[in-house]
Amino acid sequence: MNTNSPSIDELPAVLPESYSGRLSLSHLTNSTADGEATVQFLSGESVMLSPTNGIDFEQRFVSQQYGNTMWVYSLFALRVIGEAIRQGQQHLRPTWERGWRSAFDKYGSQEGQQRANTIPSADHAAATRLHACLEAAELTADPTFRASVARVANVTLEWICDESTYRPNNHGLMTSIALLNWHVAVERPSGGSRVRDIAVRRIIELADKAFDEDGMCDENTVGYHNFNLRCYDQVMHLQEREDIHPAFDQRLRPILERADVALGHCLLQDNTIPTVGDSARVRVNARPSINASGDYSRSGFAVIKDERLYLSMICGGRSEIHKHHDDTSLTLWFDGQPLIVDAGSYLYDRTDPYRVSIESSYGHSGIYVEDVDGMMRHDLKKTWPGYASRLDRGPHGDGSMESMSCSYDVPERLRVERSVTVFPNRWFVIRDTTRIMGDLVSATARQRWLLGPQVVPKRLGHGLWACTSEDHVLTIMGIGAFDEEPYRAESFDRYRGWYSDQSGVKHPIHGLDFVGRGLKQKFTTVLHIGERAVADRAETPEHVLRVALEG
Repeated sequence: MNTNSPSIDELPAVLPESYSGRLSLSHLTNSTADGEATVQFLSGESVMLSPTNGIDFEQRFVSQQYGNTMWVYSLFALRVIGEAIRQGQQHLRPTWERGWRSAFDKYGSQEGQQRANTIPSADHAAATRLHACLEAAELTADPTFRASVARVANVTLEWICDESTYRPNNHGLMTSIALLNWHVAVERPSGGSRVRDIAVRRIIELADKAFDEDGMCDENTVGYHNFNLRCYDQVMHLQEREDIHPAFDQRLRPILERADVALGHCLLQDNTIPTVGDSARVRVNARPSINASGDYSRSGFAVIKDERLYLSMICGGRSEIHKHHDDTSLTLWFDGQPLIVDAGSYLYDRTDPYRVSIESSYGHSGIYVEDVDGMMRHDLKKTWPGYASRLDRGPHGDGSMESMSCSYDVPERLRVERSVTVFPNRWFVIRDTTRIMGDLVSATARQRWLLGPQVVPKRLGHGLWACTSEDHVLTIMGIGAFDEEPYRAESFDRYRGWYSDQSGVKHPIHGLDFVGRGLKQKFTTVLHIGERAVADRAETPEHVLRVALEG
């Protein structure tokens, strides 16, 4: 399509004050006097540029090959080096110019454009590349060089504006933000509005879809809920500075206000993101924790929470975006310590066995049947096309206890149900049932407990485990007949017992599976957090046992 983009003479020599795309120099890990520069991607991998070698667009990486190829095609490295030049490192200018010339060659050829448009996360790369072109215009007055930058910008802009390449997710939001910056810097000074109109329509439509009525994002993870809000912050920053379109104030702002509240409920008490789904544990400074329970069952997430306790459950969701094989999964934090965990995300490289483990049911504290245990989510859905999951009821109570429940099923084959009840004085009852109706290879189910990285379990008797952390003891008390299968940091046959709280970092953890067999099974487990372990069932309060045994 033709976007009627302004000519190169209209690209700004200085970007508007409202421009929000600047990069931190923390990505420039090394530069030498002769112009050699090492730039680290957000994935942790790095590339080296010099005045003679330019960008190797087809280089290979040790890990996350596809993801790092996206960073290469985004021209991220040229943005970082360009920022270094702005801050006085003029010895890097020949390296920057040589890198851009290699980009001109790549994006000036049909083969290069085809490759750029078909790599995984091509839209993410295009959004970053459009920012790179805007920023490059500030650093050169040479008309030939600027004309070449314009050609890269225009083919990128044309691709982004094409409806057939647009995806309504966080990558699509990133491309729309790049379009807004293009509008403010280039299009509006020439009197145009076509690029703006595309961006505004997409952003409003995406926000309407992405956040449910309670403000929860459809990307199945607290980390990406926060990421989306950070992106929308950029939209509202531009709106406040540039008055781009009234729809942002009238329609977008109320959605984001609800999403702010949702994030407050989902954050840990110290304002960090829990490792639920594709989430690293990072601090959120802009939004305070709300230390009260939150029901986001429309989007498959709920949390029972107060000043000290954080108990989350995930089941179902409104999309498959970033969805793990995690239905029924629980996390339990107390006084800021992870006692029962989701395993996090580690890397975005599905050829890595640790990523496969962490994304599969091996990486989640739920109830799973053996036929699909250890599968990734997409393999589960292929194996059982009729599979459906839901958070049936979010947190509710009568003052003496608080409960929530979830389930998943495959018609005429399987149904699994989980209920969680929380009592004062740090007692918890988890009741699971599995009903196998036919056509399963194995009638085996596993109730899985993944313990925090500082938690060490000790077996006190059948089904009775004292799990000791730095300040507390979590007692796990299984009631009934089942086998016990403890493990830690396995990397043979199957990868189990791993946890990741930061990208690219994994920790060994203890796992404990209660294993039952039969067409109809019940798993009832009582948890308690205290200064010492619960020695036996006799120490359990009567009202807790009543719920555990009678429901």
